[in-house]
Formats: sequence, structure tokens, C-alpha cells
Amino acid sequence: MKLHRMRIFCVAGAFSLTLLQAAVAPAASSFSNSLTGFTGNSTLPATQAAVGAAGFNFFSTDGLDLENFDKDPTVRFDSTGARFGGPEFAGDGGRNYMRTVDSDYATVSFVAEITYTESDTVGGPGVGEQVFFGMGAGDAALFRVPDWGSDFSSTFVTPENGASDGNLTTFKSADDVNTWVNNPPQPELALGGTHRLQMSYDKDAKTMTYSIDFDYTGGAFAADHTAPVVDLSSITCGLTSCGGGRQADPFSAHHFDASDFTDWRDAKDLTINWLWPNWDNTGLSQNLIDEADRDFWAANFGQLVSPAWPVDPSRIFFGGDDGVVFKDFSVIVAAGAGSAAGAVPEPATLMLLVLGALATLGVRRRG
Repeated sequence: MKLHRMRIFCVAGAFSLTLLQAAVAPAASSFSNSLTGFTGNSTLPATQAAVGAAGFNFFSTDGLDLENFDKDPTVRFDSTGARFGGPEFAGDGGRNYMRTVDSDYATVSFVAEITYTESDTVGGPGVGEQVFFGMGAGDAALFRVPDWGSDFSSTFVTPENGASDGNLTTFKSADDVNTWVNNPPQPELALGGTHRLQMSYDKDAKTMTYSIDFDYTGGAFAADHTAPVVDLSSITCGLTSCGGGRQADPFSAHHFDASDFTDWRDAKDLTINWLWPNWDNTGLSQNLIDEADRDFWAANFGQLVSPAWPVDPSRIFFGGDDGVVFKDFSVIVAAGAGSAAGAVPEPATLMLLVLGALATLGVRRRG
């Protein structure tokens, strides 16, 4: 009898431990930060720790490149906010990104906003700073544009300010397929202003909507211009979600089918690892389109391709160059939204579940 009770409590203990582990599992959360309370810069451990405690990190913590003197991605903080780049390294040489520590925002619906200020004094007359705001890995990739040319799924908006045909340009990318989704005309956005960006993500429809509040002076966001909705439902294949490889057309195909075989056949024996048929990129098959890739295709024929999100990182990120300043970040996760693992039980619910498990074990013993 004592041995049986010990087994009950061991099983119940393991059950409760599993639930407790689920209860502390990380999930995308709502939070806000003015970005004006930090000091120092992104190269300093104390600043990195303070930023980390607030829920952010940096793509790069490097400072000035002392070997080539061609880039300085340092983010500097003062009472005005987070300043990216400067006049010494105009353009991509100064680009860096701050990203949320939470990396699963694609599993919830949310609305995120941030305010930015740019000037007409850096980079020459009529040249504005580049601004990026989006969701993805938030890594500085090709031309130090976030996630452009990388294997991660990503989307962002970048206001094209100061041009006579100023645009609220949107972007999406998956597995090194990069698409400038739309470039809609908007009222010309004068340089030297303060504006607020908003992005609204619908996790069920897999859509992102980007808007801008011109000449923002505070208070509730009021959209002056909204870009056409970005459909993200077709971002279906990332390296980590398709067995370590790629799929023929991630923006249109959702199953492994005959067209994928055609792509494999046409690329067979090539040693270029970014071609779509390279599903198996391990061992002797690494960087080679070979029979292992065909075997992977055959084993998955007719199967739905797994979505890159939530496997790929889905942080909220922002950044830019030439001295653009960001402040007043906020993200509000929709009420009742949970991570991909589902809603986490409250402590009281957790205890009831544990007690219920004990009671169930007891009933089974009596039977």
C-alpha cells in the first residue's frame, strides 16, 4: 500500500512538474518602453543588461570597425530616445536593430507602435534617414536591411520620406525569397519631422497592416495613411521547418508535389545550397542537390509544408541609420491570445489539475 501511494505521488509530482514547466514557458507579451530612460550605448555591458531587462536586445553590440573604418552600428541613448547611426557612416554602415526578447509574436494577434524622428541634416540636403519597423529575426542582412536575403521569414515597413512620390513601402521574405509587396503613393512626408508607425498583426488571417501618423505630437494613434494589407499566409517554408531544407516556391506552393520533383531534377548535381530543391542539407548532402534531396521529397510527397512561423523567430524589431531616433515603443497582445503551445493555466487552475490527477489515481486504485 505504501509503495502504491509512493508511486501515486511520484506520478502526480511528475505531472505537476510538467504543468509548472508549461506555466513558465515564454510567450509573446504586451509591454511598453519610452526608450528614453537608458544611458550609454549598445557596446557597453551595463547598457546591454538594462536593455535586456526591459525586454529588448540588439542585433549587433559591435562598435566602430577599427580595421576598415567603414561602419559603426552603435546605438546611442539619451533623453530623446535610441539613436541609430550618425553622420560619420551614412547609409547601411550605421544600421542596427533593436528586437524584442520575446520571439514568438507570430503566434498571437497584436498591435505595435513606435515613434521616430528624423532630420534633414544627416546625409546631405533632401536625404532622409532609413527607418525599419517589422516582425521577424531582425538581423542586419544584405545591405544591412533587416532579414533581406536571409533564410528567415520576415516583414517590415519602411517609409520612403522626402521624395516627391513618398511611399509607405512594405516587404515580406521567406527562405531567401524577397518581395517588396507594395509601394503605394502617400502624401509627401517632409524631412525633419516626428511620426508614429503602427503595425497590426492578425494571427488567424496571417496578415499585417502598416499605418503612419504624420507629424505625431502624442496621444492616441490616428492613421494618416495605411498601406495595403500584407498577406503573410503564403510564407510557409523556412530552413528549420521543412526538414532542414527548402521548397520550390514558398509564396505559392503549400504541398510537396510534382513541380518540386521537376525543380529537383533540373538542379540535380549542382553544388549551390540556396536552390529550392536542397531539402536535405546535412552530411554528404550538404551544399549538394543529390539523391538525398529526392528521397526527402518522396517521403513528404503530398504533405502540407510546415509553416515557418512559429518555428522561425518572430521578434518585433526597429532600427535605421543616419541618426534616426526612436522612442515610445508599445505592443499590445490581443486579449486571450496565447503562444503556439496554447494558453497557460493560472496557478489556481494548475493546483486543481494536480489535485484532479491525484483523485483520478485514487479512484482507479479503488476500482
